[in-house]
Amino acid sequence: MNEKISKILEKIVTETFEGLAFMFGFPEEDETAGSGESMIVTQVGFQGPFSGRMIMAVTRQTVEELTANMLGLDDDEAEISSADQADALKETINVICGNLLPAIGGKEAVFDIHSPETLSDKTSLDQMPDEGLIAAVKLSIEDEPCRLSLYIDGQNPEAFMKLAD
Repeated sequence: MNEKISKILEKIVTETFEGLAFMFGFPEEDETAGSGESMIVTQVGFQGPFSGRMIMAVTRQTVEELTANMLGLDDDEAEISSADQADALKETINVICGNLLPAIGGKEAVFDIHSPETLSDKTSLDQMPDEGLIAAVKLSIEDEPCRLSLYIDGQNPEAFMKLAD
């Protein structure tokens, strides 16, 4: 795993949650935090100088707070629809991916970012795949676990590491 890219990813994730939803994140110091907890998993694929996907896993509570904050709703306002929650989560991973790719691929690099999709709401942090994993961060967003992983598809990992350095 590339520590430099993981640090860039961590910075972009925390800035995105703060900017989009006024939610604050910090590196998770407890390695077992969120282990076995049910998570909502979203992914977005991309193609360009290198291709791959980003996967984000967050708790339902995080999604609810994210959505309410993005829509400017108070805690006591009407229930938020599952469609609004899915849209908020997809927009968040889309923004993170859109900010990460030029940060690691260069500002001149052109990427095609696919439409984000929700994978599951029953996957735990322990079930995230390792194949093709280039960078990962484990954060605490408003005291809830959040994990993002960046995967590069079908390329020699050493070649990508040279591009990233």
